Amino acid sequence: MSAWTRRALAGGLCVLGWSTSQAVMPRDVEPADGRAPAKEDRDQANPDEVRRIRERQRLVRELRDLTAHRDGPDAKQSARKAELESRLAMLAKTGTDRVLIILVEFNGTNTFTWTPGVSTWDPFGIAEQTEYDGTNSGNAAASSFFAAKYGITAPTNCRYAGPLHNEIPRPLSAADISGETIWTPDFSPDYYRNIAFGDGWTFSYDRADGSPVAADFPGQSVRDYYRDFSSGRYEIIGDVVGWVQVTNSIWYYGADAIPGRKSGATSAAHNGAIPGAGNTRRLVMDAIDAVNAAYPDFDWAPYDLNGDTIIDRLWIIHAGYGEEDSAILLNRTSYGESAIWSQSSSLTSKYPVAEGLYASRFIIMPENCGISVLAHEYAHNLGADDLYAYGYGDTSAGFWTLMADDWTGFPLGFLPQAPDPLHLDNWGWLDPCVISDPAVVHEIHLGQASRFPGGPGVHRAAKIELPDHLAPLAVPPRGMRSWWSGTGVNINGSMVLSLPLAIPAEGADLVYAAAYDTEAGYDFFRVLATTNTGADWVVLGSSSGKNPGYPAYQIRTNNLAAFAGQNVQLAFQYTTDYAILGAGAFVDDVRVISGSALLLHDDAETNSGLWTYYAPWACTDGFVRYPQAYYLQWRNTEADGGYDHSLGISNWRFGPVNGGLLVWHYNSFYKDNEIATYLTNPPSFGPKGRLLVMDAHPEPYRDPAALAEGIACERANVSSRLLMRDAPFGLSDAAPFSLQPPYVRAAEDFAGRPAVPLFSDALGYYPGLERALQPGSDTNRWMTVQWDASAIVPSATDYGVRARQYPAGSDIWYLYQQKATSGTNQYMHFITNRVAGGTALAGSGNPGATATPHGWNVRILSQTSTQACVRIWNGPPFAITSITRPSTSSVALHFDAVPERPVVLSASSDLAAGGSGFVPLIADCTNNPVTLPADQAHSYYRLGIP
Repeated sequence: MSAWTRRALAGGLCVLGWSTSQAVMPRDVEPADGRAPAKEDRDQANPDEVRRIRERQRLVRELRDLTAHRDGPDAKQSARKAELESRLAMLAKTGTDRVLIILVEFNGTNTFTWTPGVSTWDPFGIAEQTEYDGTNSGNAAASSFFAAKYGITAPTNCRYAGPLHNEIPRPLSAADISGETIWTPDFSPDYYRNIAFGDGWTFSYDRADGSPVAADFPGQSVRDYYRDFSSGRYEIIGDVVGWVQVTNSIWYYGADAIPGRKSGATSAAHNGAIPGAGNTRRLVMDAIDAVNAAYPDFDWAPYDLNGDTIIDRLWIIHAGYGEEDSAILLNRTSYGESAIWSQSSSLTSKYPVAEGLYASRFIIMPENCGISVLAHEYAHNLGADDLYAYGYGDTSAGFWTLMADDWTGFPLGFLPQAPDPLHLDNWGWLDPCVISDPAVVHEIHLGQASRFPGGPGVHRAAKIELPDHLAPLAVPPRGMRSWWSGTGVNINGSMVLSLPLAIPAEGADLVYAAAYDTEAGYDFFRVLATTNTGADWVVLGSSSGKNPGYPAYQIRTNNLAAFAGQNVQLAFQYTTDYAILGAGAFVDDVRVISGSALLLHDDAETNSGLWTYYAPWACTDGFVRYPQAYYLQWRNTEADGGYDHSLGISNWRFGPVNGGLLVWHYNSFYKDNEIATYLTNPPSFGPKGRLLVMDAHPEPYRDPAALAEGIACERANVSSRLLMRDAPFGLSDAAPFSLQPPYVRAAEDFAGRPAVPLFSDALGYYPGLERALQPGSDTNRWMTVQWDASAIVPSATDYGVRARQYPAGSDIWYLYQQKATSGTNQYMHFITNRVAGGTALAGSGNPGATATPHGWNVRILSQTSTQACVRIWNGPPFAITSITRPSTSSVALHFDAVPERPVVLSASSDLAAGGSGFVPLIADCTNNPVTLPADQAHSYYRLGIP
């Protein structure tokens, strides 16, 4: 066999899994060798923090329901309200956490044999899209395709080494892509100590061409970032140890399956693809061993502040680039795609670090990390979810939240933007003005998100509570009610028989109806029993996947003979891991039978009081109620905007962005922001997800050069990632901006758009459909204007997508870009008859035109860069105006125009008819005020937006 050494590139996140067993009830764990089946490349939120957040959300819902009584609470309700508020305060993320940072470099050499058609890992690691055949990844076919491309005909030995720290090349020039990377002559422990816990960092060096770099980030660190957004209620301190060395190359832990993450494949394992080698989890364990070897007396105890025997906050920083960095830069190294993707995860099983202490949860980042990626990954350690789409599309959350667009590179890697209001609320730091009563008009002041000014009556955000999103359960009750496990990541919920049941000497059987839909092999529905009030649990039955005949119920029996003559408590349990979810477990008609005697019977139809529920298990009526809300957040991108000022600097990649009011829609029905998955969900065609931003200017910018070349529809749009730049509502026009390739074909200046001071959920903010040429064809089709733009406004009833003259039910075509190939391959999808009610509806795209909007409006009355005064009310965006008309003179009606929205003047002589008698007088009121001639016979007038 020949021997050679070749650069390589490896992709993706290591496979995630749960880390700890529950103290009360058992749950499965995977083998302890650190290797696990490939799942999804998703960051894993800290399960302990997720449980804390879930409990906060449950208490918030209870508090909402309690305060919804308009008659005023009684003494008992007042006491419960005080108790809930106290518990919510206790569950806020406050105090100080201690972080341990381990710096690890790769001081070893590995040799592996690669065999064509057999070996399924990428031996070169080059980010090269022609390595991908478009279909296969991580299998024999991908291996054969790869071997044919490079002319590999026989088994070949591959030798890999490094990297050590300080081997990232010096940036070449300001113009080269390396000029946009974070670099310092010495990535010393002091560097990480300062950017994590200290007072920032000063960059001062010359690039390879002699051009100087001088930049100072005083006071900016991960510690400062979280102090800022918690208003000083939470901070981190910590220590840095290393650099320590592991005795393998980065390839041992990070090699990708063929063809590699950045070469186009997204479905195969990323990191740890070489059989018999390690993965990212193994790197964490080896780094811990290296610390103990280098520092035999190292004291791990200070890093377990909560006393659960698990290191609380473990950060691993490895030598070399992270795989999320530029493919160009990765291809200049000896490891390329075999770099390790920054991530938050857990070890498969807790790993001993010292006597009685273990490692489990960790985050991992590259040598040239900045504050942004550290803050993003650490947010996962605090329970945060990603808000970008792992699949197709760029969500409207985009660069408006740390959890959708954390930045690498220089200087942006040191300028993280603010978190979104949902995560701030979950951490207990938002303290929003909560609005729920539609009869009350509010005028409130909102202060900027970062460096919040505070002061009497100034709020960090407003939260407008909407009616719950109601969804039917996948499995309806057999009668009127049944039990449901709930669903969600990292669940360990149960319903437990509250009091022990005596099992006679002749034994008994537990009989019940059950249906379940779980992720096979990872999520489990179990039946358990205990004779000592939960100190020890016996598993009577464990199921995964789907029951036979699902979604039909299956009658199941568990024998209780082993508990004859004893008192036993029974429980139904549902556990999940961090990723793919099923509908959960459904239970009905529970019986315990001994011979002909019925020892217990509960069919869930009444509140029997027999069960204690541990969230999210509950007795349901066949429907699930998911809280949803609007969040209003004021963002300042000017120099005094704190961390958000990064969006307003002139060298930001999309040009400076002006601030304003962001309107977020939160819908807990959606567990993620996979907008492509939910396009056809009610109430209208378009993006929906867990947390999205309404775009005040939803129409896309189009590249003039592309239009001049005859390119049609959304293929001519500038990158969808930057279209949310003018999303804020406000009194100031959106800022003009300039774009350079690759975002446009040639350098181009774009004008800003008019200010939009009003948000109304009677209006739509999705650009809709247009009749345009299908790319590569001379056929006109109904195409999306920009399929992943903005968000669909929630509504109590369905409404049509914005598309005049669109034939209901016709095909809809949209474009998306494949992220794995850096957006170079575009594919066409079509959707037909797959919208609410089975048919794609047409219209203005405004819920208020044909549907039943929730009725909330927000108008900005005044603003400065740091705060705004807004009016919030429920009702029409324009009031019904009643006038007494003089018979000989005209009347002027004044109204607040909304840019690019036609305003219709309607009139009626009978207001008592509930508005049904209104008829249009003027279809588009372009002048303000509207002048009514004296000969009009009507008495009542209404201004509205169709």
